[in-house]
Parts: sequence; C-alpha cells; structure tokens
Amino acid sequence: MNQYLIRAYTAPNDGRARTFYALANDHEDAAVQFHTRQPHAIIRDMWQLVPPGYFGTGTFSPDRDRDLSIQEDQ
Repeated sequence: MNQYLIRAYTAPNDGRARTFYALANDHEDAAVQFHTRQPHAIIRDMWQLVPPGYFGTGTFSPDRDRDLSIQEDQ
C-alpha cells in the first residue's frame, strides 16, 4: 500500500482546493477511492508520498508531523 496526497476542488467551488489522503495500491485505485467518498469533486493533483523513514532518521514522519487531516490551501 502507498499513501497518496490528493488536492481537489469540492462543491461549492470557492477557488480553493482541499487536501485529502488515501491509502491505495496505485494512483488509479487512489482516485477511485477518493471519488467514492467525494463524487462531485475534481482532482487538481495527486502525489504519492514516500514511506516514513525513507530518507532516514530525522525527517518527517506521521508520528511527528502536525495533523494531516483535511486542510485548506491558502
């Protein structure tokens, strides 16, 4: 499983994208999962995140990052 960050426009569209996270086997599966939960949203971009510890110790990891739930872009 890979973790994906998805930025998407949701209704009502005020010009800002919301950020979501999904665990999936590939980017197509992540998109299907996302659209199942947000059927009217439009994906702006999607990024596959590297696993925690991929770059070694002292880097970001889910236990040390801030809350990575839904966030608004500025």
